[in-house]
Amino acid sequence: MKKNNQIYTILATSAAIFILSCSKRSNNDNEVTESLEFTLLKIDPKQIQKNNNKISLFSNSIKYTPLETHDSILVGGIDKIVTQNDKMYLLDKMTETIFCFNRDNGKFLYKLNQRGNGPNEYFSVMDFNVNENEEIIIYSTNQGLLFYDKNRFVKKINLPIIASDFYIDKKDTIYFDLGRFPNQTIFKEFPKQYRLIRTIKDKIIDKYLPYEYDDYYLRIPIARNSFFVSQDTLNLIDYLNQETYNVVNGNISGKYKFTFTTNKETFNYNNSKTLNNSIFEKIRKNNYTSLSSYLESDNYIFISYNIEKFVMYSYIEKKDLKVNNLGIFYFDDFNNIPLGGHLISINNNELIAFMEPSTLINLIGGNDAASENVRILKNKLDPSSNPIIITINLK
Repeated sequence: MKKNNQIYTILATSAAIFILSCSKRSNNDNEVTESLEFTLLKIDPKQIQKNNNKISLFSNSIKYTPLETHDSILVGGIDKIVTQNDKMYLLDKMTETIFCFNRDNGKFLYKLNQRGNGPNEYFSVMDFNVNENEEIIIYSTNQGLLFYDKNRFVKKINLPIIASDFYIDKKDTIYFDLGRFPNQTIFKEFPKQYRLIRTIKDKIIDKYLPYEYDDYYLRIPIARNSFFVSQDTLNLIDYLNQETYNVVNGNISGKYKFTFTTNKETFNYNNSKTLNNSIFEKIRKNNYTSLSSYLESDNYIFISYNIEKFVMYSYIEKKDLKVNNLGIFYFDDFNNIPLGGHLISINNNELIAFMEPSTLINLIGGNDAASENVRILKNKLDPSSNPIIITINLK
C-alpha cells in the first residue's frame, strides 16, 4: 500500500479550520488505505490565559465521593475508570484487580482478581471494559479477551495480539490499538505492520494506520486508554503522533492534530528514522512538549501535556475551537480550592477525576474560604483511605 502524505498546515492562531477527511478500502488483504487530513490545533505553552482555569466556566456542579475503605478493599492506584449504569469500575494495575463501587455513594460492591495461569485466569490486565450485560472484559497480552460475570468466568476469545487497548461493540467486533508494540506473529510483512486492527471474534478483518516497526519506539512509555466513544462514534488517540481519529463502519478518518510551538520538529511515523530518533532523544531529555492525556465531551476537549518537567492543562471549546491554556492546575471555584484531581474519563457529559485523600486534606488545609461541604468532608477523611472520585457536571 502506498503511503499517503499527511497534510499539516501550521496555523498562526490557537484554533484551526475543519478539513474534510476520508478513507477507502483497498483490495490488498483487507487493508484500509487512509487519506487522512486533520483539524489542526496549535498550542503555545508560553501563553497562559489567566483566570480561565475556573471549572465553573465549563461546569454546572462538582461532587466529591470518597470510596468505601476497609482492610479487604484497598485500592493501590487507579489506572482506568469505566462507568456503567449505577456502577463504576476501577482498574488497579498494582494488584491487577478491578474494583466495582456504587457511583452515587462510593459503596463497595465487589472486586475481580483472577490473576494466574489457570484456564479461566488472566496473566495480567492490560486493559478492560464492561459490556451492556455488565460483564467485565479483560484483555491480557498474547492471551486474548476473558469475560467475567462478577467473579464467574464466562468465556474467552483467543487472540495472540500485543496491544495497549481494545474496544468491543455489541456484535463482538473488536478494535485493538497495537500502538508501537511488535506483532510479527500476525503480520507476514513485518516489520511493516499496523497500529490499529479490527477483528470479528478471533479473525482479523481490517488493518489500519500502516508504519514500519522500530524497537526504538518502545523507549518512550506507552500511553493507555486510547479508545473512547463520543456522540456514538468510536475515536482513537495516538499520543505519540498527537492525533485523534474517527472510526465509523470499518473506515477511519482524521480528526484532530495537536502541535506545540515549543517543538521545532514533531514526531510522525512518516518521518525519516533519523529525525524520529532525534525527537526521541529530546523526549528523553525533557526537551520536547508531548500530549499526555486527552478527553472529549460533546462541547469540550480536555488535554494535558508535558513540557520540561511540568504537566500543563488546556481545554478547548469545540463550538469555535478556542484553546484555553490554563497552566498547571484547574481551580474549583464552587468550593474555593485548587482541583487536585487527575482527570481520567468522561461519561456522557460528566468529567470524572480522582484524587488521594491526603491531597484533598492538604489542599483544604486551614483555608477558611473553602466551602463548608469540603471542610466537613476533610474532617471525615483518613489520609490512608481509598481515593476520592470527583464528578464534574459539564455545561
